[in-house]
Amino acid sequence: MILPMWGQAWLFLSTVLLGAAVGVLYDIFRVLRRVVRHSVAVVQIEDIIFWVTATVFVFYFMLVQNYGEIRPFSLIGITCGAIIYFLTLSKVILFFLSKVIQLALRAISWPFRFIAKLIIPPANKFLRRVKVYGRIQKKKWRARRKKV
Repeated sequence: MILPMWGQAWLFLSTVLLGAAVGVLYDIFRVLRRVVRHSVAVVQIEDIIFWVTATVFVFYFMLVQNYGEIRPFSLIGITCGAIIYFLTLSKVILFFLSKVIQLALRAISWPFRFIAKLIIPPANKFLRRVKVYGRIQKKKWRARRKKV
């Protein structure tokens, strides 16, 4: 289908925004990698998930907005949007996303940390007493053994 000039301009701007959205999606994965340590295998699985998700978004966008046609300026727009995003907003988004995710993880882990603070000191005290009791019993056992 032939698009008028304003339609092509709108499509180009939409693809630039799509490229920026793909950049934001990638930054979400980058923040998750920074906040929570991952093994190499998990990173590879995350990369596969990212690329499949990005491909689905781009395919759906091309299907709906461009009637399934892949136009060179659409691909250029996606690339330009991602580049512009990574050169301008990426650092700010990474900073705020990492803070939000860290706060969320703290909020989620707060009950567990609270319970651990309640349980661990008495448990350590109990273990110290068991250790001392074990030493006493060991001395008694050695003393009995020497008598025999």
